[in-house]
Amino acid sequence: MNLGRARGAQRSADTPLNRTPKADLGVAGENVCQVLAYSHRYATDTAVLIYPHHAALGRPGLQRDFIVQAGGASRVVVRVATLDPERL
Repeated sequence: MNLGRARGAQRSADTPLNRTPKADLGVAGENVCQVLAYSHRYATDTAVLIYPHHAALGRPGLQRDFIVQAGGASRVVVRVATLDPERL
C-alpha cells in the first residue's frame, strides 16, 4: 500500500499475515523483500512493515528501524511497527 506523502517523503507499507517471531523483532526476509518491492514500485524512501502486536513485544507502536541499500539502488528506511487490533 502506498501511504502517500508525509513531510515531503513518500512511504509504502505492508501488513504481513504472519506474526513477528519473538521479542527480538527478527523479520522474515520475504516480508522485507515485499515491502522493498513496494518501495521500488512507488519510489518511496521509507517502507513500513506492520505486524499484529503481542505481549512479548512490550508496547505496540514503532519497534525498530533499519536501512537497506543494495547495489546502486537508493537507500530505503524499513520501519517495523506493531498494532494491537483490540485497541483499534
